[in-house]
Amino acid sequence: MFDLERVSVSAEPVTLAEAKLHLKIDHSDEDELITALITAAREFCEDYARISIPLQVWRLKLDSVDGIYYLPRPPIVAIQSITVDDTEVTDGFRLISERAVYFENPLTSTIPRGVMIEYQAGHANVPAVLRQAILMLLAYLYESRQGEPAEVKYNVQAVLAPNMPAGVAAILSRYRVHLI
Repeated sequence: MFDLERVSVSAEPVTLAEAKLHLKIDHSDEDELITALITAAREFCEDYARISIPLQVWRLKLDSVDGIYYLPRPPIVAIQSITVDDTEVTDGFRLISERAVYFENPLTSTIPRGVMIEYQAGHANVPAVLRQAILMLLAYLYESRQGEPAEVKYNVQAVLAPNMPAGVAAILSRYRVHLI
């Protein structure tokens, strides 16, 4: 078991101006709504694919860790800090891929969730295809904000990925992290 919390997000990968252009909106009456939908679409894409899209900092809390550990929400850019029972660990670990850290020695806490790993994950330059997925989902959320269209209820894709348009799911499938 572990606890995972997002500490910060650098910036949304889609700007309000880009979203309005995609939605073909030229007024500012719904700027607040569209800004909220940008964040919602990005978070939904991240949750579906189990990844981090823009650069962000995550805090993972565990009871212990040993050997190779696959961190949630890749791609991992850097380990910012590791502590065990509030004592910083400065060596004996290394990032070995965009998903995994290798620990030379076991780290075990004396308190529940006492091993804390803070790390940066995501893309400094978000790939265009991920930005497009966010824009597509944003448009879907904007158009169906009153509820789900009737034709979606009987669509196979709706069963596989509820509330995820098929085109968005197809784009995200190549980035989707499969649980180990």
